[in-house]
Amino acid sequence: MPHSETYERFMKSTNIGFDQWHDGIGYDLQAYQQMTPEERDRVAKNLHMKGQLDWRDMEVLRLHGDSDSFDKLRDVLATGSIDARAHALGELIEMGKMSGSVADVQLAHVIDDIDGIEGMVPALLLAPDHGGPMTSAALLRGTRDRPGVAVNFAGMVCFLAGVTDEEFDWDLRPLFLRMGEGEPEAGRAAAFEELCKLCGVDPASIPEQGDGKGVVFPKSRVKKS
Repeated sequence: MPHSETYERFMKSTNIGFDQWHDGIGYDLQAYQQMTPEERDRVAKNLHMKGQLDWRDMEVLRLHGDSDSFDKLRDVLATGSIDARAHALGELIEMGKMSGSVADVQLAHVIDDIDGIEGMVPALLLAPDHGGPMTSAALLRGTRDRPGVAVNFAGMVCFLAGVTDEEFDWDLRPLFLRMGEGEPEAGRAAAFEELCKLCGVDPASIPEQGDGKGVVFPKSRVKKS
């Protein structure tokens, strides 16, 4: 049985070369949506059987949207790489399957496991709209304990706390850098104390990972769970 023109166009777009990879170009989702239902199901079924999904694959599953696609994204969120988990969470939220306090809890789990650049960007992009008290606590823990993420996490902490008007305020960059890699531990600790004071948080009140409690900033941009 011949395929539709839109199917052929979509399949051509899945041949990701270096330029497409480098520029972050995704699959032709418009073509996917214009395919026949049978063709969309066929593509999704192939992705269900795929071992490792990247963000492009997950966008397709979100558009497909049936229970098997939801289950696949949920499995990636539970067992994938940290980058895949962050992307899967974003797609599940877009599907309307994970909102409110559930999204906050799941995002906090992802953020607690980030220890470098992998997964950081997609996770931080979710924080302003979907983070809550649990996410705020996870960001504070990361800033305090993991120099590899502290600079970026500190920027987001200040934004969620209502201290700054952007996700990374360059006027506060000197403070953020004092918590980053290569800084002496005593200096990092002093800078973190300054950050907490700026955000109206008692450092001793920050719950440890797995505690089940969050942090609500006095002028928080995020809602209580």
